[in-house]
Amino acid sequence: MAVVPSGGRTGLSGGAVAANGELVLSLERMNKALAYDAVDRTLVVQAGMPLEAVHNAALDHGLIYPVDFAARGS
Repeated sequence: MAVVPSGGRTGLSGGAVAANGELVLSLERMNKALAYDAVDRTLVVQAGMPLEAVHNAALDHGLIYPVDFAARGS
C-alpha cells in the first residue's frame, strides 16, 4: 500500500492528497527535537516538527536553520 506523508498541510500543490486510495500518515505528533551534537553543531528533529519550532530549537543552541517559508508559524 502506498503511503502519503502529511505535514502541516500548508502547501498549495496538493502533495498530501490520497487520490488513489493511499494511506495518509499524519506527522503531526512527530514534533520534537531529538538530539544536539555540540561538536558537529547538528540538530536532529522529527519529521513533523513545525518550521518555527525548528528555528527556535536551532537558536537555543546558537545555530541558524536557513530554510524559511511563508507558512513558518503554521
